[in-house]
Amino acid sequence: MEPAAFTEEQGVPSMVENAEVEIEEVLRLLEVLRAKNSELMEAVGPHRPKGDVERRGMAFMEMELSVIVGFLMTLSSQNIDGDMRSWLQQLYGLSSRIINGILEAGRRRHRLRLRVAQSFVCSSDSDWLSDVMLKFYRLSEHPCRYTHLLASSDPGLPAQAPMVGGLPLVGIDGPIKKLLKWLVPWEETDSSLRVLAVIGPVGIGKTTLAMELHNRIRLQAGGGHHPFQCSIIAQMSRRTNRNELLLQDILSQISDPAGPAPSSYQSQPKIIDLLVHQVSERLQDKRYLIIIDDIWEASDWETIKGAFPDNNHNSRILITTRVQSIEWSCCSGFQMKPLNQMDSETLLLAKTFGSVDDGYLTDDEKLFCENILLRCEGIPLFIIGMADWLKEQFQQQQHLRQFQGQEEVEEQNKFAFAIHSEEGDVPRLPKHFEQALSTIFDDLPSKVRPLLMCMSMFPYGYKFEKGRLFRKWLSEGFADWEEAEYYFSQLVHGNVITACVADNSTRSPDGTEDCQWHVNHFMQQFLTSKSADMGFVFTSTTLNLAAASATCHDKETRTMPRKLALHHPDPSIPSLLETVDLSETRSLSLSGAVSRIPLDKFVNLVVLDLEGWENLQDEDILLVCRSKLFFLEYLSIRNTRVRKLPREIKELRLVATLDVSYTQIKTAVMVPHDIRCLHNMHTLATIDLSEYPASFIYALGDLEYLLVLAITWCFHQCTDGSYSEALLSSIPKWKCLKSLTIHCGLGCYMEFLESLSDISPHLERFKVTIGRFAGLPKWIHGLRFLSFLQITICELGIDDLRILRDLPKLQCLILGAMPKLIYLQLNFCACPTRHIRVPLGITNLRRLRAVTLCYNLRYTNSPSIKMTVDSVIKEVAEHGNQIDLFINDIKHDHVQAVDEETDNATGTPCGTNAGAGYEAQIVADGATGVIEVEITEAES
Repeated sequence: MEPAAFTEEQGVPSMVENAEVEIEEVLRLLEVLRAKNSELMEAVGPHRPKGDVERRGMAFMEMELSVIVGFLMTLSSQNIDGDMRSWLQQLYGLSSRIINGILEAGRRRHRLRLRVAQSFVCSSDSDWLSDVMLKFYRLSEHPCRYTHLLASSDPGLPAQAPMVGGLPLVGIDGPIKKLLKWLVPWEETDSSLRVLAVIGPVGIGKTTLAMELHNRIRLQAGGGHHPFQCSIIAQMSRRTNRNELLLQDILSQISDPAGPAPSSYQSQPKIIDLLVHQVSERLQDKRYLIIIDDIWEASDWETIKGAFPDNNHNSRILITTRVQSIEWSCCSGFQMKPLNQMDSETLLLAKTFGSVDDGYLTDDEKLFCENILLRCEGIPLFIIGMADWLKEQFQQQQHLRQFQGQEEVEEQNKFAFAIHSEEGDVPRLPKHFEQALSTIFDDLPSKVRPLLMCMSMFPYGYKFEKGRLFRKWLSEGFADWEEAEYYFSQLVHGNVITACVADNSTRSPDGTEDCQWHVNHFMQQFLTSKSADMGFVFTSTTLNLAAASATCHDKETRTMPRKLALHHPDPSIPSLLETVDLSETRSLSLSGAVSRIPLDKFVNLVVLDLEGWENLQDEDILLVCRSKLFFLEYLSIRNTRVRKLPREIKELRLVATLDVSYTQIKTAVMVPHDIRCLHNMHTLATIDLSEYPASFIYALGDLEYLLVLAITWCFHQCTDGSYSEALLSSIPKWKCLKSLTIHCGLGCYMEFLESLSDISPHLERFKVTIGRFAGLPKWIHGLRFLSFLQITICELGIDDLRILRDLPKLQCLILGAMPKLIYLQLNFCACPTRHIRVPLGITNLRRLRAVTLCYNLRYTNSPSIKMTVDSVIKEVAEHGNQIDLFINDIKHDHVQAVDEETDNATGTPCGTNAGAGYEAQIVADGATGVIEVEITEAES
């Protein structure tokens, strides 16, 4: 199968399935393809119809081929693993199909575009070239996953030693007391082996906690008596044979070896099995404590756990790990929490100044320390590392005070303690920072590393939802949806990506967004530096550094990075962009106050993320659409001031993700034909349908590849049958749909959706905000992959509960959520006490400020009235906010100050378990003004 030997008549031989292809074969084939591509560029002139499109596409292919060839020339056959070989096969197959398509077109003298289009079976003749080019873009992005093969690394790098020396052990007493009870429960009847995993990110203090536990057990023993007959501390290595090394270390620490010597075995099993057997025999009759520090793969524990027998001697195993999934194997887990504000400050001051007194610090210096602690997020490793850096800063200040005037010192202070930069204020991370974070990065599978490096495209402190991150990964070609789920879970379980603490200030306008995630500031700073070193992503800071380096080396021409993220205003960036070839950039991300960015010159973008860009105007979107970005697949203008989408948006025919969420787009500009032109769309969020005709909704049904859709639905569309029929017609056509979100207006009744006859069986998320259903739609029972359901229903029946119970993947269920409710009025009447309908859940209305109860005074002594009032008073008393409670227009000021035993306004003790039927009226804070809606008892 020698590509160099093919003839014009025969073409390139097809590759046998699963056949191995060598690097040299692929390189020879690519050289042929590059030659053919050059011939086509000369043959296709701009005077021909769509000639510019063809020439642009071929120039795009030339650039992508150069990237691939450059990477292949750095490899050798020894560097190829299984995943790399699969990539080579894909590359060979795509290249051979293109060459054969070109030859076939030449033989039959047909139009080249049509013939090659047929060879790729593209859906649109006009888009075949863009489709082929994007295939090469995907393949050219792939090599960054294998950069680790070219870098030298020490697989035996020792794990970082705990940094305790002389520092106060702050925030550790509580966990120590809990774990000591778990470790030494001699009075309990259960004497079986217990295994506990201490879980947390690198640097949070897992090792310090484990060592302190071991020390305190020794101190408590007293008189030489130790509660364990065998006490061992072992640390997991980074070497490939780490399990063998660990077991050998444990074996060497066990005294009085028991059982037969290794030489007595009749057969020699695998070394790991032999070691497991030897350790198990020597521990069989002992009460042992074994601390294993830093297990970093769940499979490691599965391999070695057979070495630790359950001998009913109250033995204990304590594991430290940053991998969440190990807890599931161990059955028990202790989650390490970051230090609180007080402990963090104590550690920082003690390490920096040797004292916890900050009285001698200036206000600027105190503010500086507070901001440092904010970025450290309570992680001791970061606090200690920043303390070292901070000590250097203060020493420099002291030096200045000795040799310079006060004005110079104050000016230096402004520079040294200013922390307004979005891209980090520490010129470089301390060495042990680099080592710890590099260990995390290097431990990740090769496929996951570029996904993590994508985080350097985000602004510092950026909080993101999982779905939005997935869509960027898809557009970059790093993973499909299923792979994204798996890789994301690896990053979460490894504590690389962490969930954000709830913060109302960052919630989306409807208050019902998914859980938000983020990457620690220092991890992102590390990723930014790492990405720049690898040429993967450049930010404002790293781009300037790269430009300065190129100038120092007298490089006459500069090439633009393939991925560029500009979030920090820098006056030098616009002029720098004038000196580089912007056609080589494939991904551009802009936000904040960045200005003077020539969007029309980034002609070969695949990803354009303008989320949160303060300077984005309607004219910029029009410019993007008119710039003929033939290869653009991802366009986000989320959270910007854009007011309308131009009709020219249809020119971006390959756009698969269009995110217009939280913009000012209200006017209907697109027509059904426009949306049908975007036939490759797989994500559309969030499109306001309030002023679009029903025909537009029918046209949405033609977007057959949709994976994610978010729409806004208003009241008049619920009452107009043509709109309801259009939506009912379109939903069954989205056979691949995974996420459907409908943001409804006030008063929207969505019962018409209960008549759906068909919906994508792949649906994972179904979310309807504000709009209500009479009951749970029956078709939900067939959604076997549904993991997230948010829906408001008037009555939840037994059959509905059975449907919810039988959803195998359901993880999050929200029924009748009203996160923005501030005023609740309940109008109710007496009913027989056998109908227990007590209003519950008031404590879940986090923004509630006032509650009003209204009932006829004739029924004051009715048991149902009393019991309902009792229930409401109890919930108001337990609410975290200060609630104004009115009962029949009488304000009760001291409800939240009394305990549960205080009689209520009706004279009945709180907590009685009966209720009343009632009607309810709500006044909630909407997007603008005050809104009145009706609410059922199920929602309250």
